[in-house]
Amino acid sequence: MRTAFVQMVMLRLQYQTDEYWLMGKYKAMKEHKKTRKSVIVTARKMSVIVYTVLKKHEPFDPFDPLSILRNPKYLEMSTVARRYVLAVKIFSHRLVR
Repeated sequence: MRTAFVQMVMLRLQYQTDEYWLMGKYKAMKEHKKTRKSVIVTARKMSVIVYTVLKKHEPFDPFDPLSILRNPKYLEMSTVARRYVLAVKIFSHRLVR
């Protein structure tokens, strides 16, 4: 299955697919990583999307703002990030004084 997803990404690269959400992510990632690695990561993202759609029987919408909020990992990460920002603000405020 991995090979099939990689080939789908490679096929999309041959055409003008900048308007696709996933290919936009690929292009942004390609600037920082090698092309091969970016293709593999994009194929993995695609496989996760397909798995989730099949498992939940819901259509995929990358622009659904509530989909990320329902993810428990996101909630945990955002809580940790808020605490970190608060700690940095408190620490930098103490250094200024």
